[in-house]
Amino acid sequence: METRFTNHLEPDAKSRDVFAFHRPETLLEWVKKDRQPLELLRAMPELITKGLRPAQIEAINKLEKSLADNRLKSLIQMAT
Repeated sequence: METRFTNHLEPDAKSRDVFAFHRPETLLEWVKKDRQPLELLRAMPELITKGLRPAQIEAINKLEKSLADNRLKSLIQMAT
């Protein structure tokens, strides 16, 4: 059985899979906020690159672009 959720307060709202339905308290918090989670992801602050390697900077920038484009599933693979 799949559970899907659409937050119609989000810009460009679309249905997505969720593991479990959100708690009523969580939904109430979202309704009270001025900006919704996806909107906040689209307005990420500038990346502080000090101490990061070029590959890390590129990966973070691409992840942020993916989230801003409403692609909420992303994978970053890096050696540690």
